[in-house]
Amino acid sequence: MNYSLNISLQSKLIISVIAIAFIVLILSMVYRRKLSESMALLWITATLVGLLAILSSKILFLISYLLGIHFGAIALSLLIFVFLILILIYLSTKLSILSEQNRKMAQKTALLEFKLRKLTSKEQ
Repeated sequence: MNYSLNISLQSKLIISVIAIAFIVLILSMVYRRKLSESMALLWITATLVGLLAILSSKILFLISYLLGIHFGAIALSLLIFVFLILILIYLSTKLSILSEQNRKMAQKTALLEFKLRKLTSKEQ
C-alpha cells in the first residue's frame, strides 16, 4: 500500500505562521482577561500537537499507517476532529458545572432576599 504524506515546505511554513499567530492571539486574550489560563492551556496544547503532527511527517505517517489511512490530509483531518470533539466535551463539562453553580447561587440569593424582606418588614 502506498501512503501519501507529502506536505510541501511552503504549506508547513504557512501553517506554522498561522499556528504562531493563533498562540499569540490566545496569549493576548489571557493578558486582557478575555480567556482563562486553563482554556488557554487547552487551546495552546491542541495547537502545538497539531503543529507537531504537521511538521513531523513521521508522526503523521505512523498515525496514518496505524489507522489504515492512505492520505496524510485525512489523518490530519481526523486528528483535528478528535481534538475538537475533546475540546467540546471539556467545554460542555465546564458549562454544566457553571450552570449548576449559577442555579445554586440564584437559590441562595432568593433565600437571602426573602430573609431580608422578612427582617425589614418586622422592623417597620
